Amino acid sequence: MTRRVLTAAILIPLVLAAIFYLPRPVFLLLIDLVLGLLLWEFFGIVRKQGGAGYPLTVLALLGLPWIWAYREEWVLAYLVGAILLLLSWCVLSTRDMKAGFPSVAGNVFALLYLGVPMSMTGLLQPQAPLELLLVLVTIWITDSAAYFAGRAWGRHKITPAISPSKSLEGYVAGLVAAAATVPVYAYFLLPSWSVSFAVLTGTVLGLLGTIGDLFESVLKRGAGIKDSSNLIPGHGGILDRIDSLLFAFPSYYLLKISLLAS
Repeated sequence: MTRRVLTAAILIPLVLAAIFYLPRPVFLLLIDLVLGLLLWEFFGIVRKQGGAGYPLTVLALLGLPWIWAYREEWVLAYLVGAILLLLSWCVLSTRDMKAGFPSVAGNVFALLYLGVPMSMTGLLQPQAPLELLLVLVTIWITDSAAYFAGRAWGRHKITPAISPSKSLEGYVAGLVAAAATVPVYAYFLLPSWSVSFAVLTGTVLGLLGTIGDLFESVLKRGAGIKDSSNLIPGHGGILDRIDSLLFAFPSYYLLKISLLAS
C-alpha cells in the first residue's frame, strides 16, 4: 500500500503538469511514449495467446495521435488504411498458420483498443484540459471508492471468474461516487453544464470505466498473467493503471459529440 501511495503521489502531479503546461507537440510525444510502453505490454499478452506483434503496428499506433490532433477529418481513412496494411502484413509474414489469426487480431485490436482512446487525449488537451482532467479525476475516484468500499463491506462476488477480489458493494460504491463527482466538479469548473448532463456523464464514466477494468482482467486471465508488467512499483503495468481510461475516454468522446449535436 505504501508503494502504491508514493507512486501515485509522484505520478499525479506529473500528469497535471502535462495536461495544463505542455505544448501540444510535446504532449503528443508523451502520448506516443505511453503508447509505446502500452504496446510492449500488450504484445506480451498477444504472445501468451499464440500470436506475434507486428513492427507495422508500432508505426500505425504512434502516428494516430498526430493525425487525430491535426487532421481529425482523416482519422477514419487512416484507421481503414492501417487495418488493411496490417491484414496484408499478416499474409506476407505468417509462417505458422495457427498463429495467423491471433497475431492479426491482436495487432488490429491494439490499434483500436490502445490507439483510439489515447489519441482522444491529444484532442482534448489543448481544447478542453478541464474536461480531460474531469475524466481522469472521475476514474480515480471511482477506483478508490470501489476499492475501499469493497474492502470494508464487500460480501457478494459477481465477477469471481474475472476478478475474484472485487465485489458488488465495491462496484455500486464506485458508480455512486462517479455519478456524484462529475456534478460537483462541473459546478465549480464547468458551470455551463446542466446537472442532468453531469450526472449522466458521471454514471457513464463510472460504468464504462469499471467494464474497462474488467475487460483487461479478461485479457490477463486468458494469458495466464496477474499484471501486464512491473513497470510501476506497487501498481503493476501501465495497462493495469489506465485500463478503465481506455473505455472512459471513448465514452466521454461520444457524450461530448452528443452534447454538441443537441
